[in-house]
Amino acid sequence: MPQAEGLIARKSVLRIGILISGRGSNMVALADAIQDGRIPDAEIGLVISDKRDAAGLERAKERG
Repeated sequence: MPQAEGLIARKSVLRIGILISGRGSNMVALADAIQDGRIPDAEIGLVISDKRDAAGLERAKERG
């Protein structure tokens, strides 16, 4: 499909939401897999926990 003049083709990115309740070890594994390309064209868009003091929330903040 030809591009319209002045428009840039964008690659579709899968945005992932993650639910955690503790250390966030599965979230870290997903983030690592995205970062090293094992899960291509994806990004973590949201991390939610049912516990305010879940250690995984801090780990998510550290990763941006």
